[in-house]
Amino acid sequence: MDIKASELSKLLDVIDERGVTIAQVIKLIKKCTKEPILDLDLPKIGDELPLVFKCPKTILTPISRGNYVDMADGIEPKNFPILPGLAGKEFNLVAKIFTPHGVFGSDLPIKKMTKAGFRPATTVEMLYFIEQYPKVQRRLTMVALASVWKPKGGSHNVICAENDGVSCKLVMHWLTDIWSDKFCFLGIKNV
Repeated sequence: MDIKASELSKLLDVIDERGVTIAQVIKLIKKCTKEPILDLDLPKIGDELPLVFKCPKTILTPISRGNYVDMADGIEPKNFPILPGLAGKEFNLVAKIFTPHGVFGSDLPIKKMTKAGFRPATTVEMLYFIEQYPKVQRRLTMVALASVWKPKGGSHNVICAENDGVSCKLVMHWLTDIWSDKFCFLGIKNV
């Protein structure tokens, strides 16, 4: 196959613009059927997207409506509670996906969010974002850095909606993990 440098550059620009990794592109191509493998109408990384929801009593409400194939032990209401006074409250927010590149700690995406006028998303906000933008669920591995649980004798954990390009599962990662550009981070700001 003869590929021109300009064509390769265009391909890399689209990959970066859409926020997918080379590994995800390879996996999608290998699984390719006659149907399109990417939806070009998906929000772009960096788009500010409306996020409107009524806060539930527990995280189980948005989890039950999601299309999750698996959920890690420990993801339950007592470990990720809804703050008092928030249940039933209507939220009208703006969400943005942040995708730092390379290898980094949790402080880098938080700094990028803060600089752009955003804050890290809570688990509930991430779950409602995924519900409102379900196609995003299939292409990104998203982290909510604002909801943290520390099990007895353990490390601080955050919930991550991890995907393999086809399905999504809810897992936990240590807040102090070293992240790669496989992960994206949801930022939130008030309207």
